Amino acid sequence: MKTLSQFITATALYLVVASVNANPIYYQVSNEGGDRWRYDYTVANNTLFDIEQFTIYFDYTLYDFALLPSAAFPGEFEVDANDYQGPPGWDVFVAPDADILGVEEDGFFDAFALGDLLEPGDVLGGFSVSFTYRGAGAPGRQFFEFFAYDAQGNDIFGESFTRPLLASPVPEPSPLSLCLLGLLLLVAGRKKTRTTQI
Repeated sequence: MKTLSQFITATALYLVVASVNANPIYYQVSNEGGDRWRYDYTVANNTLFDIEQFTIYFDYTLYDFALLPSAAFPGEFEVDANDYQGPPGWDVFVAPDADILGVEEDGFFDAFALGDLLEPGDVLGGFSVSFTYRGAGAPGRQFFEFFAYDAQGNDIFGESFTRPLLASPVPEPSPLSLCLLGLLLLVAGRKKTRTTQI
């Protein structure tokens, strides 16, 4: 029984850690002509937590954005608002790469839920951004971070890389439900074995 208890504890800890790092953001990339490209993102929440925000980074050596003079900050520039969008209920923002105290920082696409958070098992598309790609071939995966909350309201942070969208994403069973199913089968098997031995 002690071994079973240790197994359950280890599995639960693994699933929480794995689920935080397993949240995929899928992308489709399309060429808009020449070196102009567009990413369309779909977020599939395969974690156990409600996702509030995610940030996708654009390597400053590979990506450029169309910049316009900033109305809010004279002398500054901002990414053309026509080059990015998000679904209703989400605030999206794109920041170009920047030289901060002599260190070049990557640009980023940031999306923040204004109302309902992205719940476990939900899939949401409608995020996109256009850019100039300076690399060879087609653009690929990108590093991203996401921010979520657990049932007690604690902050959860995760990170991974975007994945190409090959087909429509189908939510997978949550790791917790798979673990519970396995435990149920294990307990049912033990009871059956004990009953047979008597």
